[in-house]
Amino acid sequence: MLRGLITGFVFLLFSSTVVLAQQTPCFPTAEFEKIVAKKYKEQKVWMGFPPSDQLQERVLILYENKETRSWTIGILMLQRDIICFIGAGSDFIHIEPKSAIKKGTKL
Repeated sequence: MLRGLITGFVFLLFSSTVVLAQQTPCFPTAEFEKIVAKKYKEQKVWMGFPPSDQLQERVLILYENKETRSWTIGILMLQRDIICFIGAGSDFIHIEPKSAIKKGTKL
């Protein structure tokens, strides 16, 4: 169920990128990455791609600073070489994935 919610969120995010780009600040990729690296000392730690049956033109990117615990999320528009700001914060936790439940296992 959680996977379905996450998939739905990512689909919504990727399918509404045109609206997103018009409502959020967007920057040339090099400028965006310079801001998060220089001002917040954050590094790119995760990239999310759309399903393989969709065009690979948008990438979700997470930057974080483990020392200050700040983070920033942006969406990279490959064709335009810009990153649009989605959100940022001052704390996070890493959640370890649960082991897969094998088919036929009783809970």
